[in-house]
This record gives sequence, structure tokens and C-alpha cells, in this order.
Amino acid sequence: MRVVDLPIFGFLVHVFLLAAIGLSIFQYYESWQVNTQIEKSKTTIAIIQENIDNLRSPNNFLNSDNYKEKISRDANLKIEGEYVIDTSGLEDVEQKITNFVPSQEVNRKSNIKKWWFCFFSPLRNQCAK
Repeated sequence: MRVVDLPIFGFLVHVFLLAAIGLSIFQYYESWQVNTQIEKSKTTIAIIQENIDNLRSPNNFLNSDNYKEKISRDANLKIEGEYVIDTSGLEDVEQKITNFVPSQEVNRKSNIKKWWFCFFSPLRNQCAK
């Protein structure tokens, strides 16, 4: 009897083939994950490089006159010929609290009086109020 004719040999061949297929699928999946991570990294690098190029360009905000003026204002500098009014003392002044007093008092009637005047008043337009 030959080894090739044994049933265990056929079983082992099938197990070996299944293991080889499973291993190749696993390796393909890992390489796919690595490739997708590389593509994401390349995209991120391209975005960061674009941001760096934008920062180095002469048109960026840090080189603009608006930014320079803002920094100068924060350092309490002024433009030549400009008049500056100091408003720092205004923050400490306490403001008077005034209560609003209506000039006309509201005539408040109870609900019972409203119904009474609605039905028994000679002027029927009292119901709308």
C-alpha cells in the first residue's frame, strides 16, 4: 500500500491547502491595512505641506498689515498723528441701577370682575380687555 492511497494523506493535503489559503488571505489583509495607512499618511503629509507653504508665503496673515497693526495696538503703540483716548478708568466706574417705574398704573381686575363687567356692564366692549 502506498502513502498516497491512505485517507489520512488526503486529509492532511486538504488541511495544508486550507492553511495556506488562510495564511495568504491574512497576509493580503495585513498588506491592505498597511497600504491604506500609507495612503492616509501621504494625504496628511500633503495637507501639512500645503499648510507650511501657506505659512511661508508672503500673503499670509502673519505678514499682513492687519496683524502688524493688531500687535502694535496690543503693545499700546499708536500711529503717528493719531489721538488715543484712555478708557481703562471707565471700567472701574460703578453704574447706577435705575428701576423702571411705569408712568401709568395698570388697572388690574380680578377674573371675577372681568366676567361681571363682561356680562353686566352697560358698555359691552369690556369683554375684550
